[in-house]
Amino acid sequence: MSDAYENDEPHGRNTGAKKDIWTKLSAIGGVSTAVMVALIGSIGSCVLKDQQVQSNRVQLYTELMSKREDSENALRKDMFKQILISFLTEEAGGECTLTRIDKMLLNLELISRNFHETLDIRPLFFHVLQKIV
Repeated sequence: MSDAYENDEPHGRNTGAKKDIWTKLSAIGGVSTAVMVALIGSIGSCVLKDQQVQSNRVQLYTELMSKREDSENALRKDMFKQILISFLTEEAGGECTLTRIDKMLLNLELISRNFHETLDIRPLFFHVLQKIV
């Protein structure tokens, strides 16, 4: 009767071989789980690192484009200011009339090529036309 309790099977069969297989499978399962967790963790960290690098590149590109636009705007502002001042100030009579007209036409062309989208330059054309006539 004591042998029936030691065998773990109700019918008294010996299942030592089956226990060994399940024990081995559970040990392999634990090791494989640990390996998979480590593998997934390393893949996840690589993906996050790549996303961070891409984000840094986008941020740098945005910064560079912003600085470029700022410098272009500053250049256009200074150029517009200088050209407009040349129209508003009357120079002394030391220059030939044709030279003054040429300068005014050049300044008018600079304004029309650079600021035609944002500025109505018809009054400047009329001003130059009056000077010519």
